[in-house]
Amino acid sequence: MINAFDANKENWNRFVVQHGGSFLQSYEWGEFQKSIGREVFYFKDINFQALVIKYQMPLGRNYLFCPHGPIIKSEIRNPKSETNSKLKCSNFINEVTNLAKREKSVFIRVEPMGDIRREELEELCFEKSKDIQPHKTLVLDLNLSEEELLAQMHEKTRYNIGLAARKGLTVRQTEYNEKDFEEFWRLVSITYKRQGIRSFSKEYYKKQLNFTPHPIPLLIQGEGMDHPSSVEEGYGGGGVQFRNILFLAEYKGKPIAANMVNIFGQRTTYLHGGSDNELRFLMAPHLLQWEQIKFAKNQSCKIYDFWGCDDERWPGVSRFKKGFGGREIEWCGTHDYVFDKFWYKIYKVGRSILR
Repeated sequence: MINAFDANKENWNRFVVQHGGSFLQSYEWGEFQKSIGREVFYFKDINFQALVIKYQMPLGRNYLFCPHGPIIKSEIRNPKSETNSKLKCSNFINEVTNLAKREKSVFIRVEPMGDIRREELEELCFEKSKDIQPHKTLVLDLNLSEEELLAQMHEKTRYNIGLAARKGLTVRQTEYNEKDFEEFWRLVSITYKRQGIRSFSKEYYKKQLNFTPHPIPLLIQGEGMDHPSSVEEGYGGGGVQFRNILFLAEYKGKPIAANMVNIFGQRTTYLHGGSDNELRFLMAPHLLQWEQIKFAKNQSCKIYDFWGCDDERWPGVSRFKKGFGGREIEWCGTHDYVFDKFWYKIYKVGRSILR
């Protein structure tokens, strides 16, 4: 285990980006979790890496959570190396078990991305749990030109983007502004109430948007780049970029839709969004997404992630996202490895009552 004070930010993020990890395994996400009062642990060897967060439970107990992790080195995660892949996961469990004993943790929750299969986790005594992050998502290939991206959209989506533009909607972006954040919160609250979705607290969103501990210049290809390949990997002169950005769609100066996105390495992820109950016929969310996609391309990103796509759980939202084209990706989902069966049973009973 690497002590949090010893973890090198650039080396940590470089591994995450090189092996397809998300911003939830970034060094900055760990720092954000610490800023809201949670304890964070960093695990690393040559073949895996994991950011682990401690969540408090009643009666002095806790559980550990590895969001979108652990990250297994890419050449280890392939069908020809199944045994080796399981061995590396087993090594991770051995490491985290020592932490669990010290911290009196009841279980650890993991969400590995990539091609680690559910069967592999079950053979290591993990059990399936309710998903925290969506286990399906929709991604766009930003290597395509704007014309190609538009061509792969559903014709109704293209029409709605054009309609919003013709009606005079404008889109702007900001990294943090108190007035803009208040509009974002208003629109998110309206939308989540409309859809019956439970949201994070206002303070959580504010801290998340405002959290860019070490601002990094925008990536610009061309002059001044000593190593052109660094752009391909999501690096610039300042290292791997991490930014939380707010986008607002306005009609006659009034915000009617707002989204928060994250840029980490070469991946832009749509995180949270909302729109007003009024003026919905202007199709602001369609134009907002399109402007975010174009912005991501301009930041040298290669992937635009819509962050969750499931026809059964979110039929309306998923239909909206699929209108932009792209391809669906599915992972093995959330799994728990139990250290204390008695307390784990109490936890599950308590959760079922609260639901």
